Amino acid sequence: MKKIAVITKPDRDPGLALAARAIKTLRSAGLVCILRPEDRHALGDLSEDGGVVFSSSGELPKDAFCAVVFGGDGTIMRLSHESSAKNIPILGVNLGRVGYLTEIEPDEIPLLSSLASDELTLEKRMMLRSSIISDGKTVSENVHSLNDIVVSKGAISSMAEIVLKSGGALVGRYVCDGIIIATPTGSTAYSLAAGGSVIEPSLECISMTPLAPQSFYSKPIIFGGDAVLEVTKGERGHGELYVTCDGGDYAELKTGDVLRVDKSPLAARFIHIKQNHFCSVLNSKMSDL
Repeated sequence: MKKIAVITKPDRDPGLALAARAIKTLRSAGLVCILRPEDRHALGDLSEDGGVVFSSSGELPKDAFCAVVFGGDGTIMRLSHESSAKNIPILGVNLGRVGYLTEIEPDEIPLLSSLASDELTLEKRMMLRSSIISDGKTVSENVHSLNDIVVSKGAISSMAEIVLKSGGALVGRYVCDGIIIATPTGSTAYSLAAGGSVIEPSLECISMTPLAPQSFYSKPIIFGGDAVLEVTKGERGHGELYVTCDGGDYAELKTGDVLRVDKSPLAARFIHIKQNHFCSVLNSKMSDL
């Protein structure tokens, strides 16, 4: 019997009313729902012997067929780090503002019954892997990102100089506020806001978009999926440089350090139960902004 991990969002779903509706739909389809222990109180009326199990930890169970995730793009992006390592696909229910990564809206919860079918569409999306090398030693390695890796300056008003190489060859020296290295999935996020290109998510490539570059000729670049990028701090910049992955804390990039970025061996997987073409979704979501 298929087990479905249900990831709730209490701050966006008061009393877990939407989650309870989803659980009832999944149970009616003959599926077992696995919830986190902290959800027990809000969902106490759903008995454990009726297709609902509360896990002993907050982690995704390894035997889950998929994870139904309530939230927005940020919630799904953060969960993708764990789900990709466990090879568990995600289906998102949009409780956010845009919801590029979500599959259904709250009024479409009855569609979750189709998860009982053996004929589902599964989509894989590439991720990035990053490491920081300092004095020849790797101080932070194998940090995986679904959306992007951002190198940006601190609070100081002066611009930074960022040196970018691909396969050991110099790409450019960017005097700017920072750069965004993104996957096709991340191309519709921060990279898009900074002037980067929208990339169809089935492609495997890596984009680089400068943030407020001083040079008129510093434009976004798209590299092949097998590219190995190296980022260092240039001599002309002032202040600190910081690296963030998918919007989370990561590390400071100091003088002499090398940030190495390439395609991750992990991939995020998403289940589709609707026949939504990427361009249709993009057009729909863009019109809401």
